[in-house]
Amino acid sequence: MKRPTSFVRALLAVAAVGAAMSCTVKQNESPDLLGPSSLQSPLGPSAPVARFTFAPDKPTASIPVAFDGRSSCPEGGFQGGCLSTERSITAFTWDFGDGTTDAGPTVSHSFKGTGSFNVTLTVTSDRGLASATSRPVQVDPGTPPKADFVFSPSNPGVGQSVQFNGAQSTAAPGRNIASYSWDFGDGGKGSGITATHTYVSAGGYNAVLTVTDDVGQTNAAAKSVPVIASSGPGIPTAEFIFSPTDPTAGQSVLFNATQSKAAAGHSIVSYAWNFGDGGTGSGVTANHPFGTAGTYAIVLVVTDDLNQTSASSRTVTVKATNTTPPPTASFVFSPASPAAGQQVSFNATQSAAAAGHSIASYSWNFGDGNSSSAGPLTTNTFAAVGTFNVVLKVTDDLGQTGTFTAPVPVSSTNQSPPPTASFVFSPSSPALGDTVSFDARGSSAAAGRTIVSYKWTFGDNPSPQTVVTPTTTHVYQASSGAGTYTVVLVVTDDAVPPQTGTVSQSINVGNPPAPTAKFTVSPTSPVAGEQAFFDTAGTTVAQGASITQYDWNFGDGTPLTTCHVPPQGGDSGACTGSSTANRTIAHTYAVAGSYTVNLTVTDSAGRKGSTSGTVGVISGNPTASFTFTVADPALHKISFNASGSTAVGSATIVTYAWLFGDGNSSSGGSPLTTNQYVAAGTYSVKLTVTDNLGRTGTVTNSVSVP
Repeated sequence: MKRPTSFVRALLAVAAVGAAMSCTVKQNESPDLLGPSSLQSPLGPSAPVARFTFAPDKPTASIPVAFDGRSSCPEGGFQGGCLSTERSITAFTWDFGDGTTDAGPTVSHSFKGTGSFNVTLTVTSDRGLASATSRPVQVDPGTPPKADFVFSPSNPGVGQSVQFNGAQSTAAPGRNIASYSWDFGDGGKGSGITATHTYVSAGGYNAVLTVTDDVGQTNAAAKSVPVIASSGPGIPTAEFIFSPTDPTAGQSVLFNATQSKAAAGHSIVSYAWNFGDGGTGSGVTANHPFGTAGTYAIVLVVTDDLNQTSASSRTVTVKATNTTPPPTASFVFSPASPAAGQQVSFNATQSAAAAGHSIASYSWNFGDGNSSSAGPLTTNTFAAVGTFNVVLKVTDDLGQTGTFTAPVPVSSTNQSPPPTASFVFSPSSPALGDTVSFDARGSSAAAGRTIVSYKWTFGDNPSPQTVVTPTTTHVYQASSGAGTYTVVLVVTDDAVPPQTGTVSQSINVGNPPAPTAKFTVSPTSPVAGEQAFFDTAGTTVAQGASITQYDWNFGDGTPLTTCHVPPQGGDSGACTGSSTANRTIAHTYAVAGSYTVNLTVTDSAGRKGSTSGTVGVISGNPTASFTFTVADPALHKISFNASGSTAVGSATIVTYAWLFGDGNSSSGGSPLTTNQYVAAGTYSVKLTVTDNLGRTGTVTNSVSVP
């Protein structure tokens, strides 16, 4: 029934007097009233009242606990009650007593340890008033894990490798096995879900597997391993496949072990399946449906006709069969047209999950580089002018997500437009290790404004570089790798508040080029037997690198010649040049001909470059030639002239040796000589010339003597 007006006035008067006299006023109403009154306090705003519940009421470690603070009220009334007002709670802050915090009216938290945790909820009203409440939450360790394992072969021999597999071990729901520790019974130890061990002596060994879950609870299983003196025939091999490879809960999965094999002359007599969810099976093929989603360790044990066993395990990930629609994300913000530097409030309380479910988390991306996971109520201050696409992602208690995006137009309090960012860079296609120059002098501010800072993000380092000058440099290091990087420039002007302009460009950074090998030979047509000099002065190398090795193959069958920079003790003596260059080498060809010379250079980064060229080596022997005239017919005297003889290259003829055909001879350094014959006739005259390198040339001509 409706309360009498006179009663309400009287009660308000008593409340005012009681507040002035520091008295406590209690309201006692007759049973026929409709319940306690909800009164607006005339004494000014009061603090909110924090309240929360959690479920389950007896949680275990690592299992999510749902906390709900929506029963809190924005303004406290008499004796801790709530006033019926238009106020609201703007912030819910949780402290779980284990060093972690969260925000939002509803949150989910998993305690990693066990014991009693004092959970505190602090709520803040839109008047800026706050209050807190705390409740102890007792977290128990829960069910410990269960250790189990198989090993194969079942009767190993001395020196034979034994495979141990702990995939059949299980943790409590919501838990994971964190470690597997093996004791093989002979002093040997191991770790991991699978392990191998070799026994060096026959006997029975007690193998123990100890598993530890993610909250530190342990369990152990032991099995006897009989090791015989001889390993006997080969053990069988267990192997299987399954289909479909990505099943859903309730769907039948076919397991097929036809790929398993026994040793030659033997056969597999049984197949034992453990499906990891408590189910088992037998036979070369087996069908099994998994009732719930999760990851299951499947173990197959095969036994041959010698009673030897082998095991194989694989994991099957079963997806949930979900017909529940995902949550719907939605939000509003205020003010609708904020200015740069003004705080904007966002409210996502109109987001909703499917019936019977709840939204577990809110993730905000404000489009300006800022983000939040504070819950359905949050704020952001946009520092720059522009339109920012704010994205809200909500996740329900099934892990399903919903997304909502809305543009937030942020205007400027300045009358001038924001600055324009622009830049160029050089070289246009740099390589790793190159110094890249960036020039933002093309950026501009509005009339009367000045750009005061340039912030660069080069794409290979999360830390931006802010400078006050428009030019800078950057080196993309080899550790970053070649690829396409996005360079972002943000320029800021001197407006109040400051205005920014942003521009980005892609820069393709390649691997440093391999060195380019090049050489010349001097003389260009060397003579057989003389030194030819090879010079690599035209070789080029990437910026920041240097040539460290020259490998020469002169094409004449001589061994490969290597010259290092700086020179090393094993270098050939033919390597010449300065102690830091070693870029020239001398080589002597023994025989005339055409030779293909190959040069391979290696730089300080291990990159190689090669080139080849043809060297024509000419014969080194001099050419003998002579003429003759009759000096005195009466005396049968003949004059000989060999000045037409030639040497090759830089060599010179040093000796002319004559056989005149009549038994006479002559030798000397002059190409001119004479011979007096005793009678007229035709004589065979032979000339041999020798150069300063000891090489010879010969010619024989007939000489008629009158």
